[in-house]
Amino acid sequence: MAYEEQLQYFIVRHGLRQTLLNFHLIVFDIERDNRRSIFKKYVLEAGWREFRDTIHDAGDDSYDYVLSDTATYTPKQLYELLKNHNRKILIFDNDTVINKKGLLEIIEGGVCSSPDSCSKWPVRLQGKPEFIFEGIIIILTGYSKEDFLKKGKKFHYLIRDCVRA
Repeated sequence: MAYEEQLQYFIVRHGLRQTLLNFHLIVFDIERDNRRSIFKKYVLEAGWREFRDTIHDAGDDSYDYVLSDTATYTPKQLYELLKNHNRKILIFDNDTVINKKGLLEIIEGGVCSSPDSCSKWPVRLQGKPEFIFEGIIIILTGYSKEDFLKKGKKFHYLIRDCVRA
């Protein structure tokens, strides 16, 4: 399936939000061939409403997604983002969340589940209560699919548990 067809299926036709299942998505090579603008086009077409901190309260029903494109997080800030926007779509247009020490593990907690039991992993941070993230995480990355796969063990759980476009 071509890039645009995949995005149209998963975003516009709600393939990411199937009954009782939320799929997570990694979009590779986001800098290539207008992929970012194509992604944004389908988000608009789907009618997803973006979180604006000036008009929304975290977690309320008046928005669908949070776009994180410039923020660099500490582990505590990323933990709080997932906790405060649980049940929402979090779009990370920034490789920092998968490259910075301590952040990948939090993202994995939000995305991954046990392959044997299908039980969701909890989001964990030392000194904070665990919780299950019930939203959707979308990662827009500059990595090519091949480069991501070469990282092997580092990104093993994300590769296993995310839809890839």
